[in-house]
Amino acid sequence: MLIYIYTYHSINMVYLTIETLKNARGFVNPCKKRELDLRDLSLDTIENLGLTLDQYDVIDVSGNYLKRLENFATLQRLECITAHNNSIATIDSDMFSRCLPSLRTLLLTNNNISDINEVKGLNKCETLQHLSLLGNPVTGISNYRLFVIAALPFLLTLDFKKVTQTEKEAAANGFDSTVATNYNNNNNNNNINSNNNSSSHNCNSSNNSNR
Repeated sequence: MLIYIYTYHSINMVYLTIETLKNARGFVNPCKKRELDLRDLSLDTIENLGLTLDQYDVIDVSGNYLKRLENFATLQRLECITAHNNSIATIDSDMFSRCLPSLRTLLLTNNNISDINEVKGLNKCETLQHLSLLGNPVTGISNYRLFVIAALPFLLTLDFKKVTQTEKEAAANGFDSTVATNYNNNNNNNNINSNNNSSSHNCNSSNNSNR
């Protein structure tokens, strides 16, 4: 008789306290930007970033257990959020226009964003120029790239590829927010109806997303 022994490992979540922030590594990166390294700390919530006193251009929270991108304090200086390899499914888009007026780059490679409306909400962040959603389920929808470009016409790059003038024209002519929303709703219904037969989408992130 075979006996299976299962071992469970609990995850010790770390709170983003003043002590954690004090011990976090801050440095000048190769682009000569002040960067705060909060990678691989087992964080499940973003909080207390106001304690940084708005000293950083880049904040990296990759490799944690975040499910929502939210709770950023008002950071006038912050230009880039790097949040690869989490479990982010929802984005507090109001936060970007309200708290992060200088945000230009948002890198969300390898997360759990599946709803095109989460991406559409980023249209409130008109300073955003560079976005990565590689490795998210949303990239599997038909015409995903044109949907995103239509929703966020101010993007310069998407998934580390330049947004071309041809793509901008095609997006403006053929895709609007209503189309994207209706497609997403239909796609969700189809996924529910074919749940037992559906195949998973696996997307490999580019080398640019490796930290």
